[in-house]
Amino acid sequence: MSHAGRRLLLTIACLAGGGLAFPQSVTRDLRAPEGLEERVVEGKLRLGVADAIQLVLLNSTDVRLSYLDFDDARYASLGARQVFDPLFVTAFNTQRGISPTTSTLQGAETLDAVGQDGRATIAQRVPFLGTRYDFTFSGSRADTNSRFSTFNPAYNSDLTLRLTQPLFGHQSSFATRAVVLLAEHTVRESRATLEERLTRAIVGSVNAYWDAVQARESLAVARNSLELAEATYERDKRGLELGALPPLDIHRSESTVATRRLEVIQSEYARKRSEDRLRRLIGADLDPQVAGLGLDLTEQAVPSGELLAIDRASALDQARSRRPEIEGLRHRLAATETGLRVARGNMRPDVSVSAFYSTSGRGGNALDPTSDPPTILSRGGFGQSLDQLRSLDFERYGLSVAVTLPLRNRGAEADLGQARVDRERALYLMREQEQAVALDVQSAVDDLEKAKQSLSVSRLARDLAQKTLEAEQRKRELGENTLFFVLEAQAGLASAELSYLRAAVEYQQAVTGVARATGTLLERHHVHIEEAGK
Repeated sequence: MSHAGRRLLLTIACLAGGGLAFPQSVTRDLRAPEGLEERVVEGKLRLGVADAIQLVLLNSTDVRLSYLDFDDARYASLGARQVFDPLFVTAFNTQRGISPTTSTLQGAETLDAVGQDGRATIAQRVPFLGTRYDFTFSGSRADTNSRFSTFNPAYNSDLTLRLTQPLFGHQSSFATRAVVLLAEHTVRESRATLEERLTRAIVGSVNAYWDAVQARESLAVARNSLELAEATYERDKRGLELGALPPLDIHRSESTVATRRLEVIQSEYARKRSEDRLRRLIGADLDPQVAGLGLDLTEQAVPSGELLAIDRASALDQARSRRPEIEGLRHRLAATETGLRVARGNMRPDVSVSAFYSTSGRGGNALDPTSDPPTILSRGGFGQSLDQLRSLDFERYGLSVAVTLPLRNRGAEADLGQARVDRERALYLMREQEQAVALDVQSAVDDLEKAKQSLSVSRLARDLAQKTLEAEQRKRELGENTLFFVLEAQAGLASAELSYLRAAVEYQQAVTGVARATGTLLERHHVHIEEAGK
């Protein structure tokens, strides 16, 4: 292979190696999951509802992406303020020129001139007023061999203040600060969006937690039902051996045991799926040390104490003032009103007023050009120039008005029409969101009431199913009924226990749903947004 070919192959290999390493470097830059190892107890990840919420807020990828969106809006707002940042500009120049002369009035056969000059300017647009000021100081030194020069070297200084105030049009004071106002509304809307996403994340974590609890308890019910079926089968098997049971009746017990084993298998995998989903939400799947650990869920689905009671009217009022979706649309509506005001201002002529004041000074060696060679009348320097500048003996000032009057401004007309459309759209979106929130609150309260009633009825049904099973087992022992009634009572008890468990989980989720619908979920779980998004 030629040298050029080997070099090309090496280049491709380096590029390929760099491409493979890039995703690894990105992965290393991501923050590792937090708060997991400290919750490992006896080889299991011990979690309550509050733990699940905290871990989701710490480790959820969706939550981190939501914070980054909020940071984008914050940095955009910071960038919008750059129009008010002060600016300092300085420059220095030095030059020398030697040139032949063509007139005796130039004062030398070969003109030799050396000059230096410098300038420093501070400029800024004053926040919220729109006034722009430019404060400039300049100084120079000139040295020449011309015999007609009255100052050699000559020092000059100048100090100028210029103010420009836009009155109407694109550069008016409101149009200038409108950029910042729009950015602030965007930040507040983004914050409301972040609150809504955090609310969804908390709801998802709470529901996933209770789903995992339900799957765990459902597995316990299935195992208990299997134990009852196996105990019945063993008793019938002994009865068959003793001749007290017809041979064909044993098949019913065997079939029931097989069915209950199938239910246990299905419940085990349902529990695994629900716990895997919870692991992903809390970021446990990202930490190899805890990814394979079992979950120890400490909360019980059955509520203790009094059940939650809520008034529909107060819940609706609370939702209208607290829901982040409505809050975000309020800021969007305010932004459209700001944009409409700017668009109306752009239809007016551009009018601005400018004023300036300047003072200058001169210094250096004063010469008498009538003598040959010129004699020095007095000596001076740059300090003399500054003294004259401070004396205000040499000053200039002025005032000007600039007016720009377009004969027709179709662009401004289009912007005004679009601003009106945006505002009307925001109003409709606000009304639509308020309707959706009202329906959401009604549904959440209905779900809570239904869950409370279901919990009460299912508890009674479970207790009655337990008593029914005990009665059928007693009758079976006394020979008053057949195996069918016992197995049916066992199935009824398992179904009643599952219904009671499902009602308890639905109640817990309904409580969370009411807090979400009324906009109080973040406050309930003491969640506060970190402004830095870290």
